[in-house]
Amino acid sequence: MITNILWRGQDGNSTSLLLEDLLDESVLLVDRFEDRPLSIEHGAPLRLIAPKHYGYKNLKHLTKMEFHTTMPAFKKGFAALLDHPRARVSEEERGRWVPGIILRYVYGAAVEGTVKDFRDAMNKKYTKEDTS
Repeated sequence: MITNILWRGQDGNSTSLLLEDLLDESVLLVDRFEDRPLSIEHGAPLRLIAPKHYGYKNLKHLTKMEFHTTMPAFKKGFAALLDHPRARVSEEERGRWVPGIILRYVYGAAVEGTVKDFRDAMNKKYTKEDTS
């Protein structure tokens, strides 16, 4: 029986959610916003929106879904430490083995750098070699 879906994006990011969480009525697969196609900045061509979960579960640029009967091990090292199978905001599920109250401060410190990385990526001029 399928219990977990692994999502992969064109930008190299990936996340997974339990099937139970994906079936929630608030979860959307979005290709448009205000009757216009999504922009690259907002996750084109397809974006997963799971409002009850932390932002890293709301994957942009979706290209692939994988169905699993167990929790897939797709992140390694520090990234695996900060990934929670459910990541529900209401439960403050921020990481697998570290209490959410502690990770609250780790994530808070990372916000500025993450925003800068995003801006730099959006401003980068891509060449034909970058896309091959």
